[in-house]
Amino acid sequence: ALGHIRSRAAVRPLIDALGDVRLRPDVARALADIGEDAARPALAEQLAGERYHTARVALFEALVRLGAKPELRAPLVRFLGTPDPLPDGLGIAERADLLDLVGGPKERDLARLRRFATSGVGVRLLVPEGGNGRGTRILCRLRSTDGRGGELRVGPAKSGLFRHPGDGQTLVPGAAPELDASRATTLHSLAESAPHDVAADLPDTVGATPGKLLELVFYATQNVAVEACAVVPLADDVPPPPPEPWRPEKGVDATP
Repeated sequence: ALGHIRSRAAVRPLIDALGDVRLRPDVARALADIGEDAARPALAEQLAGERYHTARVALFEALVRLGAKPELRAPLVRFLGTPDPLPDGLGIAERADLLDLVGGPKERDLARLRRFATSGVGVRLLVPEGGNGRGTRILCRLRSTDGRGGELRVGPAKSGLFRHPGDGQTLVPGAAPELDASRATTLHSLAESAPHDVAADLPDTVGATPGKLLELVFYATQNVAVEACAVVPLADDVPPPPPEPWRPEKGVDATP
């Protein structure tokens, strides 16, 4: 209701209510509905230490709706790299226009990936810095075009770096690169027409290094459409808060 009437007077009480885990998703949506930029710092601060997926998604969506961008990059990279990656994380990155800053391709390579994944295409990505130093993960946003499951194979080119004639002048690759099957990773698309994120850890032999450019070859089965992909460093999840120190109840004798 407060969001519906866009009550500016409610912004401060709603920000104060972000500490309540039960209310947090609804509070985030209400702040987004009100549309006050003043809520962005508090939402971003809460997001940085958020432990619950439902609240993470609500906080991300609220910040995107409020026009946030720089404050979303670091938490997106981290929560895409945690053991249980952020649901709809690549969709959020696209809506925030941050895909290329969180391990995805530049606009031109993204267009090439979407158009030529079923025939084989090479794509360049910059792996973002960060993580726990234990490896990297590939995430792709896929959809089925025929209501059946499919596959997307990802890995380095067999002959090393790929260079297509005419790449600088045209979107169409000059030739399909050969995938090194011994270092490839397979992502499995669900039998769903709606876009959905799938993820897998990359083998160390791929050579994905945070802060470095990575060249990968993508081959999708004919019934799989690729919407977006990104490579991020693996990251630790938000640790639980320390337990509260035990204190005796008032009036209780705590003498051993």
